[in-house]
Amino acid sequence: MVAPTSQKERPITFILDNRGLLSDPLTLPIRPEDLTRTESLRATVHQTMGREITGWVDNFGPALPTCNISGNTGWRVAQGTGLDGLQSFELLNDLIQRHYPESKQAAIDDGVDPALVKLLFIDALDGFAWEVVPMQFVLRRSKSRPLLFQYSMTLQAIRTTIDDAEEDEPEIGIGDVGAGIGSLDDAIDAIKDTSLDDLLGGGLLEDFKDVTTGVFDEALQAVKAGGVGGIIDTARDVAKAGANVFRSIPDQIGKATSMFMSSAYGNVSSLLSNSLNLVAPYEDYTDVYGASNGSSTTGGRPASKFSGENVLSLMMGEVASAATNALTSQALQSITALSLSDPVLAPLPVAEIERHLSIITGGTA
Repeated sequence: MVAPTSQKERPITFILDNRGLLSDPLTLPIRPEDLTRTESLRATVHQTMGREITGWVDNFGPALPTCNISGNTGWRVAQGTGLDGLQSFELLNDLIQRHYPESKQAAIDDGVDPALVKLLFIDALDGFAWEVVPMQFVLRRSKSRPLLFQYSMTLQAIRTTIDDAEEDEPEIGIGDVGAGIGSLDDAIDAIKDTSLDDLLGGGLLEDFKDVTTGVFDEALQAVKAGGVGGIIDTARDVAKAGANVFRSIPDQIGKATSMFMSSAYGNVSSLLSNSLNLVAPYEDYTDVYGASNGSSTTGGRPASKFSGENVLSLMMGEVASAATNALTSQALQSITALSLSDPVLAPLPVAEIERHLSIITGGTA
């Protein structure tokens, strides 16, 4: 007769991965009294309105599972660890409720992606290992078991594998910046090299092209210098506006030119939104938060050093002035209006487009 699978030497362990530095494994000294793993599907059933009882389903595959565990850490000193039940419980509670969230906050304070801090739950008994987020941790003391520190916790999986080679994955929002800069330069040149016939009054399209490529050149220099926000956000809106303008006037400039120019502006928008969307670090705005009335006299937060100052101007003034490329507020409003327009479902009249182009091209300092 074949012996059943052995369940010895199969611990249940927690490990804190703090930006690549692994903590010592925290193994539960006693296996949980109850462990429930819940797996579900991302499925929604829609019942039809006919007389027959029938329906259809939206099924998007497996959902992230959850695990509920409850047990105790014992009472006597455990062999191998030298810890009694109270000490083992304190280690478990500190890891879940203190070290994990504090490490997340420390990453944010350092301007680092907090997703690099991970809590790993490894259940060798049941054969799974997840990256989890503790949703609840409960201490329970009982009159019937007065010497035991009983716990229960709910663990939500956010990743069901912990050994993937994440270094091979592209960073979201950054991409290949070097290639992105080259592609942006090419996209800007494609717009500059295109001659537009004066089919809208007063050479508006040529003037609009000059204004927009000026904004793009400024954004390109900011990207090369590692800048974020400000000018790049403005250039992204300008690119969306340009794409919508040329998509809306095929009858005026010809379908081929309309498609080429809208595609060129769309490429600039995509590059600024994806490949060159540099991620800003988490900023520390502690100094902005001043004391509440009288709290600085009782040991609370001190008065802000920005008291009486225009905080937004002090902190964002340099970026904001560069971002507008000397565009007036009216020009920026017209850029926003064009960028939000829908040339397919709600196209703007050509006269309205001309009005916005006149404001943009005439609204530079």
